[in-house]
Amino acid sequence: MKVSADTDMLSNRRTAAKRSLPVRNMRKTASLLHMDGHPCRLIMENSQNYVLVNENGRDLVRIIRRGLTGGWNVSASGRFRPEMLCGLFALCRYMEQENEMILV
Repeated sequence: MKVSADTDMLSNRRTAAKRSLPVRNMRKTASLLHMDGHPCRLIMENSQNYVLVNENGRDLVRIIRRGLTGGWNVSASGRFRPEMLCGLFALCRYMEQENEMILV
């Protein structure tokens, strides 16, 4: 399965720096991916729930935090290689860290 990303996770930060936009406008909640030539969107529903949807809006992968018990549930509605699921999980965690706000 071939995957490529169309959007740079830091692109909002770069363009905001050029236009001097406030920090609150830089939240990243979705990323566009191409999997085997088909566009998919990885959506951060909140800091604990992520979903990968295809161009028709069908859920391909859901990653959900278990809460107090810890850990994550990963459910896929198709055949995904383990390394693909690990990569999606890593991208989800990256999106979460990019959206953290430092309080002084």
